[in-house]
Formats: sequence, C-alpha cells, structure tokens
Amino acid sequence: MMDLKHCTSISDLTNASVLEPFSGPVSNVNRTLLSGIGYSGSTLERVDVTTISGLKQSFILKQTNLSTDWISQRTKDIIGREAAVLAEPLLAEIWGHVHRPYVAFAIEKGQMAVLMNDLTPYLFPDVREPINAKTEAAILDTLASLHAAFWKSPKLDKINWLGQPIQYLELLGQQPYASDAYAPPPEKLGASVIEGWKAAMELLPDDVKKLFSEPVEKMPGYWKYLPTTFLHGDVKLSNMALMPDGTIAAFDWALTGHGPCSIDLGWYIAVNATRLARTKEEVIAIYRRCLESHLHYSVEEQTWERLEDLAIFSGAKMLLWNKALTYKSGTEQAKSEWDWWVQRLPACWWACSSRLKRERISVRK
Repeated sequence: MMDLKHCTSISDLTNASVLEPFSGPVSNVNRTLLSGIGYSGSTLERVDVTTISGLKQSFILKQTNLSTDWISQRTKDIIGREAAVLAEPLLAEIWGHVHRPYVAFAIEKGQMAVLMNDLTPYLFPDVREPINAKTEAAILDTLASLHAAFWKSPKLDKINWLGQPIQYLELLGQQPYASDAYAPPPEKLGASVIEGWKAAMELLPDDVKKLFSEPVEKMPGYWKYLPTTFLHGDVKLSNMALMPDGTIAAFDWALTGHGPCSIDLGWYIAVNATRLARTKEEVIAIYRRCLESHLHYSVEEQTWERLEDLAIFSGAKMLLWNKALTYKSGTEQAKSEWDWWVQRLPACWWACSSRLKRERISVRK
C-alpha cells in the first residue's frame, strides 16, 4: 500500500507533486464536480489524471466545511473526523482490517479534505436487492475484525474527538437542532425525518412509544458497562466496495466514534434492510461468531444479550422514521420490515427499562 500523504493545504491535494507518487509523471489534471451524491453537506469531485505516458487514473476529492455541514454540526465535529482518522497514529491499525482507499488528506481551520482512489468499478450496485451471501459474510467478518482490534482498547480514551453513542442516537431524532438554522440537512431529508417520526409515533404501541419519548440525555444507562470499541459509524453498503482481492474497502468515516459494537451492527441491519442476504437474526448471529473468532474468546451471554438489545434499539432510534414512511407505502416488504422492528422493540424496551431501574436502585443503596 502506498504511503499516505498529509498535506498542509487542501489546494495541494490536486497538485501534480502530490498526485505523481500515485499515478506517475502528470501531464494533465481535470476536475469534475459530482452532484446529487449522498446526504452530507460535503462536495465531491472526480479528479482525472493523465500521465506523460498517456495512462489515466481517477481519484475522488471530498471537501467538507464543518461550519455548514449538518452532520458535522449535529455530531459536534470540530476537527474533521474523516481526515483526523488518517492523521491519528493510534488508529493506524484500522487499515490492517479494512482496505484503505485514501491516498492523501488535509485539515485546515474549519475545513477538511480527503483524496481517495476512485473505487467506482468496485462499488455495490445501487439497487434494493440482496447482495451475495459470500460478500455479506466478508463484510460482517471485516466489521467484526475491526471491532475486535479495538475491543476495550485504552487507546480510544486518549482520542477526544471521536463520536459518542448519544450523538448517533440524536442524529436523525425527533427534536430540531439549533444548528439547523445555519447548517440544515437537505430539505427533502429533513422533511422526511419529521414526517416519518410523526407516522412512527402514531403506529407504535403505547409501551414502545415510551422508549422513543424519553430524552436522549437519559439513555446512556442503556449501554453503561458494555464493552466499547472503535466504530465506523455509517456502515451502509454505499460506503463500501468489494476489491478484486476480496477485501472490503470502507470510506466516509465522518461519523467514526467510540462505543459498543452493536451501534454499528444496529445501523447495518437497519440501513441495509433491503440488501441483506439473510434474515436479520442470521446476520446478527454471523457477526457474533466472527467477533468471537477475532477476539479468541466467547462473549458472555448476558453481555451479548445487552449488546443485541442495543443494536435493535439504536437501529430503530436512528431509522425507525424511515421504516414508518415505507410502511405507509403499503408493500408487503415494507410491512414485514416494520413488523420485525415492532415485534423486537417491546422486549428491548422492557430489558433496557429494567436494567435502568436496577441500576438506579443500586445507586440509591
């Protein structure tokens, strides 16, 4: 793997002197703005490089203005986490488990930019159909491998800019953000979240409504005492690629954080629902087997039950609004998806509530 280039200026990322170690002697650089990709406030450009010998190579340049990017503002990202991951020596081990697409990066005051190889040929098709079962197993194993590498790692306590669990749960929540006045999400997404949560609260049984009506600030007790690890934060298939050697590349680390592994797992089964090659129960079981294989020991059953409860709760907390909207479409697939979450949530609510009560009683004693 080529060395990663840390540039002092964002403008340097497209200079021939930076590109040549990755492409060869440059004769021409052409930049094309890519529009309508993703939901963040970042800008994407394709950087096409032609070498003196006539060979061509493409890169993707991603730039983020942290003050106007709604995700950065909602998750209190003041450093540019996606680039900070690349700059942090304590996190270098990531790339022993995940294929690194990045070749260069820069962090300026209030801005960050990353330059990566163009992985377009290796991206998953943008269709709502299940992926190959073997590929899914590779993704789950890669994710488990990453989590195991940083399992209970004291290194993560030294990195004060990593995202925290509460920020994931709040990101697409019911309450408006003050930052939306100057860094709003895309209009269509913002309206859908509001409409979706309204629909969800109308559809949910009363006992489960309590779980989603409780202020987010009171929820850290749900994951208290669970083992923590390094989180990618946005493990949807559109942020991954299957490389020719069978490894999994991952990009868009803007939501990277520190918390229980099941936050990544819950988001994975929620956001990729139409793409799963297996049932959610099977995906969860395979992930657990992979995790324990990489840890070289079995996770205590009671701990795993809590992790699984958190996966279901956090997945729903982040995306149940979307499930409610698709439920209203009336398709059998949408109804089945909604029913799965609603059937699993009551037990999750009871378990989480019971644990909180026991912990509060214990504290009072």
